[in-house]
Amino acid sequence: MLHAEGMAKIEHFEIPADDVARAQTFYGGVFGFSFDKRDDENVMIRPGEGGIGGDIHKRSEDPEGDVIGVYETSRSQPPAS
Repeated sequence: MLHAEGMAKIEHFEIPADDVARAQTFYGGVFGFSFDKRDDENVMIRPGEGGIGGDIHKRSEDPEGDVIGVYETSRSQPPAS
């Protein structure tokens, strides 16, 4: 996947959901994702060629405990001049 030189690259994202199966149907329909089911409360997102993977998981009981998470690789060093 292309990204700006020197910028971090997003590698993984997480989506909390009250109903994992319903969210899977929605995001699969909108973005064409396929999924690998881990259990009833967690599915891994397979986005396809060049896409960014992630997961949909059961929202926790703590309303402040879940956010949509984004994980990125460390920034690369700019080329030496």
